[in-house]
Amino acid sequence: MRIRVTVPTGLHVASNGVLKNVTVLQNKTTEFDWFLSEPASDYNIALNIGPFERIQQQYTSINGTDILVEFWVLPENRQKASNLLSNDVYQQMAFFESVLGPFPWGQQKLGFLETPHLGMEHQTINAYGKGYTRDPSSYDWLIQHELAHEWFGNLMTYEQLNDAWLHEGFGFYMQPTYSLYTFGEAAYNHAMYKAYLGIKNCQPIVKKGELSSKEAFNSDIYGKGGWTLHTLRWLIGDELFWQATRSSLLILLITLQKKTITGYLMCI
Repeated sequence: MRIRVTVPTGLHVASNGVLKNVTVLQNKTTEFDWFLSEPASDYNIALNIGPFERIQQQYTSINGTDILVEFWVLPENRQKASNLLSNDVYQQMAFFESVLGPFPWGQQKLGFLETPHLGMEHQTINAYGKGYTRDPSSYDWLIQHELAHEWFGNLMTYEQLNDAWLHEGFGFYMQPTYSLYTFGEAAYNHAMYKAYLGIKNCQPIVKKGELSSKEAFNSDIYGKGGWTLHTLRWLIGDELFWQATRSSLLILLITLQKKTITGYLMCI
């Protein structure tokens, strides 16, 4: 997808993929030209216009790829965004890649954008609106959850709304798993018990029939979905659970990025 937007000069456009050109035009306008080179679900296309500043850094992936990191922020929050990258994002990326394999969109960017709404997993330009506040868990759960969706939701995408729990169940479950990875069993058990208290358990997480998005995206696809994965992991063991997860994601990566297959095979 190519996304070209013209705005009054002084505003900036942040979107999916790679920023190819910024062209100053007549009449005090500027054109931003973005190109998304990989397939994406249409709900993951984002158009953001504002007085943003762009933070650019690099992250070295587990497969050796140097990934462009971008955070589009309001000028007054530039230092807070830089701290979020240093104190949360890079540690979370190391966790995700060690468990799931390389970041799926490393040929484009790892992107975040400050928004007035809470958050959304727009592919390569994740919306972040939590206000840079710390959590009792001592890490930023929102940035972690949206980052999880780059694998579960953007790489692995449900065929029908009935299976939306595959996005949100896995996306949710990566927070307790990160607590286990970072702080140990007690933190993991606390996170899972907290999720258990919120389960309504009124109906199966995979409903039958044709669903609207409102019907499909209920609270149980998060916590109950996470507990489904917790149960499966307990039944078959850590090794088989994560091997099966990585293998499924690898098949999708091979389909999307055949030219980098060698780098991804090392993570099985």
